[in-house]
Amino acid sequence: MSAPGVQAGRRGSGRWPGVTVAGAGFASTVMLVPGMSQHLVFDRAAVAAEPWRVLTGHFVHASLDHFAWDVGAFVVLCLLAESIGRWRCVVCVGASALLVPAVLVCALPGLTSYCGLSGIDSALFSLVAAALLRRSSGERAAGVLTALLSVLFVVKLGYECSTGATLFVDPVGIAPTPVPLAHVVGAAVGAACGAWPDCARSGTRRCDGATASTS
Repeated sequence: MSAPGVQAGRRGSGRWPGVTVAGAGFASTVMLVPGMSQHLVFDRAAVAAEPWRVLTGHFVHASLDHFAWDVGAFVVLCLLAESIGRWRCVVCVGASALLVPAVLVCALPGLTSYCGLSGIDSALFSLVAAALLRRSSGERAAGVLTALLSVLFVVKLGYECSTGATLFVDPVGIAPTPVPLAHVVGAAVGAACGAWPDCARSGTRRCDGATASTS
């Protein structure tokens, strides 16, 4: 277990969870303000003239059930991710927010609209799992539990991709249909972010020899 990595996680855990609060707060605002979602949802026909929809579409939800599952998972997973490392969490959320819709647009030409935090949630789960697996080399029980949860998550992804349905959220009211590919893309992004080596502190923080600002 890397001492600098553990110390970095502990330093991050005592800070205000800004990413979590900002993301959950924005999603809640969109859900509560009438008519706001129609200006923010990802819409293939409108995104060329209104490019912010690429990012804001993640914070739009089609139903209360959809909102509760997505935002509930986001709060838990983002809190864990921020405790592991603020910079890593920000990169994960930002990269998945951009790459999920980009891949969907290219891979699913028939997809007209997309909404929900589940792609980012999948990224955060993979980030947390990958980071914990790297750091649990001396803690067998924690490593086994994390590995088991990761296997269950992969099974969930397999079920969703094979059936085209979501495992938790009621698909009724989600337009146009559930998009399991978003979860796969998010999971890949999160795994990459979580597998990246911890930063070591030597006067200034450096990641793989490149100077990085302290989160």
